[in-house]
Amino acid sequence: MSAADALFSEACALTFPSRYEGFGIPSLEAMSRGVPVVASTSGALPEVVGDGGVLLDPDDDQAWSDEMVRLLLDDAHREDLIARGSARAAGFTWDASAEALVRAYDTASTWLDPNSAEHATGAPA
Repeated sequence: MSAADALFSEACALTFPSRYEGFGIPSLEAMSRGVPVVASTSGALPEVVGDGGVLLDPDDDQAWSDEMVRLLLDDAHREDLIARGSARAAGFTWDASAEALVRAYDTASTWLDPNSAEHATGAPA
């Protein structure tokens, strides 16, 4: 068992009140390991967590406190977040990431091609 697996196996939840997260790998790791996620509405976290966790304003201390207590006391809520998080994490695969990257490069190369219609209009297709 890896150190990360050991930590996540004992976690009640991952609380992630980051204001400046680049992608949110810890949230994705937690969801994929069956750990409920409470994350910030900042940065890329809403896109990564989606409906797989609870999203809160990073400055709302009371909401964070209330949600942590709820996760400790409400087993049905915790199990619902585990199920939703696992389903959300399943959509993030290396193949899907590679396909999205190829599409992004294709769009960028078409837009940057001085002979393309998209380049003439100044907007990607």
